[in-house]
Amino acid sequence: MVKRIKLRTLLIGGFITLLFVILIVRIFVLQVVQADKWHTTALKNWSKGYPIAATRGTISDRNGNALAIDAPAYTIVVNPRVIHANNMEDEVVEGLHRILNKNEDDLHTLLNTKAIDSKTKAYDYVISREVRNEGLKVDEATKNKVKEFSDTLTKQLKKNNRKKAADSGISFLTQSKRYYPKGQLAAHVLGFVDREGKAIMGLESKLDKELKGTPGKINYQSDGSGDKLPNPKETLEPAVNGNNYKLTIDDTIQYYIEDAMKEAYDLYKPISMTVIAADPKNMEILGLANLPTFDPNTFWESEDAFSNFAVRAIYEPGSTFKIVTLAGTIQEKLFNPTATYMSGRVLVKGTRSTYLHDINRSGWGPITYLEGVKRSSNVAFVKMGEMLGKDKLAKYIDDFGFGAKTGIELPGEITGMITLKNPVQTATASYGHGVTVTPIQQLAAISAIANGGKLLKPHIIKEMIDQYGKNTKYE
Repeated sequence: MVKRIKLRTLLIGGFITLLFVILIVRIFVLQVVQADKWHTTALKNWSKGYPIAATRGTISDRNGNALAIDAPAYTIVVNPRVIHANNMEDEVVEGLHRILNKNEDDLHTLLNTKAIDSKTKAYDYVISREVRNEGLKVDEATKNKVKEFSDTLTKQLKKNNRKKAADSGISFLTQSKRYYPKGQLAAHVLGFVDREGKAIMGLESKLDKELKGTPGKINYQSDGSGDKLPNPKETLEPAVNGNNYKLTIDDTIQYYIEDAMKEAYDLYKPISMTVIAADPKNMEILGLANLPTFDPNTFWESEDAFSNFAVRAIYEPGSTFKIVTLAGTIQEKLFNPTATYMSGRVLVKGTRSTYLHDINRSGWGPITYLEGVKRSSNVAFVKMGEMLGKDKLAKYIDDFGFGAKTGIELPGEITGMITLKNPVQTATASYGHGVTVTPIQQLAAISAIANGGKLLKPHIIKEMIDQYGKNTKYE
């Protein structure tokens, strides 16, 4: 019996000793072997932080006049729990509908949102809901109207001695939003940033990474509940503000372009219009506009007005393309202004019965090539294209930049189409039919004539200025 007791005691003691050994080994592993890992985990749990927003860079015209800036904005927030505690749902709905023009049914739905409370675990009205989209990032004037309404409700509560909740249940988040001081001016150049802060089109989209900068952060130590510790160790990661950009656009020239376009648009009612003004010596774009257009401040009010036709539309250039054929024959010393030809129609070489005609199908009889140029005679240019031949005509089309992107800084540029697969296509291309180009390509080509023969890359950004004031020129 005694022997059995001793054996049992020995077994229990050995088991307890083994447990202690395992515990000591585990403690050694945690505190020595894995010390760095658990220290890092603890720091993550203790460390909290909040972001520091970076200021988005401004966009200005060549003279420094602001075209796109950050401005104060306010988001309307409602507290359904407080509003229902005060029995003021109908009053709040009526007031916000009147000021924000938000649908009343949507407001009722918003004010009746319920969820499980994280603290009480009860299914109750929520304590915070943003009034979207009508109450998202509104300007100060709208915010003041809502505040005045909120203050009126609060006064009514105090007057009626309703003490269950001390406020109207309406509050504000102070934020910032993108603001365009000139409204519609240069809208397709600038693009816009939506109410969620996403850059959608234009230079806002193209330069988004450079404009928005890098947010900063303040880190601090907290307790298990997430509350900031007394005298905590804080670290600051400063925000890097976005770069500012100065464009080649002149807002005065831009204004007169758009004003003249609106007059013509109202008179002739075309599907669309594009006007581009540039300095041919350096291809700085001084003005660029399209119709229909939109106001970036209220982009949601526009439909089908966002395409930048200057770089995205293709069209058959017609007689404006004849400068390529004429320049080629002059450069190759093939153009004789006093030589004559029969106007009216011409048989396309390489075909048996395909004729191309002048706009005056009966022609003007035999006339000189100089007279043919003056009259924009298709027949004259077909014959000049034949003088050049298919390969040289194609070379001059390439030399003038057609069939390739110009490289302007605006997003979405397309190339157009040049096809010279057969004699008819080659003949019609000599006077600008059967090919497609973009307005910016056509402008670059014409500017090459104006500046003495240099095909320059058009550009719309003049310089970039970083947050320290350092300028970087765009060439």
